Amino acid sequence: MNDKILKLRKSLEIRGYDLGNYKMLKQEYGMPRFAVIKCRKNGLPVVVKISPPGDNFGKKIILREFKNSLSVYKLIQSQKSKSFGIPKSIEVGELKRFKMTYFTQEYVANSLSYKKRYFKNNEGLFIGNILEKIQEIEIKKSSLPVYGLTAYKRDALLRIKRLLKCKLLPKKLEKKIISKYNHISSGEFSKYCGKLCHGDFSELNFIFTEKKFYLIDWEQAHSGSVFTDWARILLRAEMYDKKILNKIGLTKILDSKTNLPGNYKIISFFKEYFRKRYGSDLANAKKIFNLMYLDRLIWYLDLKIPRKNHFIYARIIKYYVNRLKLILNDKKEII
Repeated sequence: MNDKILKLRKSLEIRGYDLGNYKMLKQEYGMPRFAVIKCRKNGLPVVVKISPPGDNFGKKIILREFKNSLSVYKLIQSQKSKSFGIPKSIEVGELKRFKMTYFTQEYVANSLSYKKRYFKNNEGLFIGNILEKIQEIEIKKSSLPVYGLTAYKRDALLRIKRLLKCKLLPKKLEKKIISKYNHISSGEFSKYCGKLCHGDFSELNFIFTEKKFYLIDWEQAHSGSVFTDWARILLRAEMYDKKILNKIGLTKILDSKTNLPGNYKIISFFKEYFRKRYGSDLANAKKIFNLMYLDRLIWYLDLKIPRKNHFIYARIIKYYVNRLKLILNDKKEII
């Protein structure tokens, strides 16, 4: 163990953390790269997420995740929701000597052996029920960011600029994307807005326990479109569907992940669910959903910028850029 790690460990121990048998859960691969450590505080198992040294962007993410996670936790507690849980946020702080920011949360052990009990061979129905329960939570008095059409468009424009800068997106698509946002009025959009959104709803953030299903990583949480999380899970479902993996030549590499809730069962379930749920206003609901799918697709591509040279993600990015082109040219129907 080098001198720097020893000093970092000492800094955490001074703050009451017991790293005697700590476990590095993961080194998140992205921008920035966070260290995620399982250890103990006051005798209880916790997870500590630490930003890279001197990374202001990472610091902002840590602070936002703490704030949003705490807000959602309080909402669930105050409304006594038993549909799902989120780990309790304990503290956020700075290791000034190392210019690092950390966020501590209750540790909840994930047991995939309970997954089948929750899914009951119908992933789509389970996910649909969870999303409806999330959106039933009253959020008027929360401190979560509020997103309407203008805010989604603003963020999309920032992401488009980054994608153009690193040449992942053809310049000619910029106007077409913006026109999709301009084609919908604020009044139309607000009809399906004002609901709690996780923001990064995927099986990577599911935790299964004997007594309860948990959702983690609420950094992107906000009050926004009812279709945000559905669009995200459908993107995820497509990525790990065998038909898609065959198209981009990654079946053998990622085949072990295709048994996750990412397949056409979810996609076909959602199409049927969507028609039943929004049948009386299907055309308008479909238009809003298509925009949010486009929004999450741009968000996803932006998220993958740091991985653009990785051979697996390079193929995935290429596939989704081509899909984006088809959607913008009205040659690909989403639902």
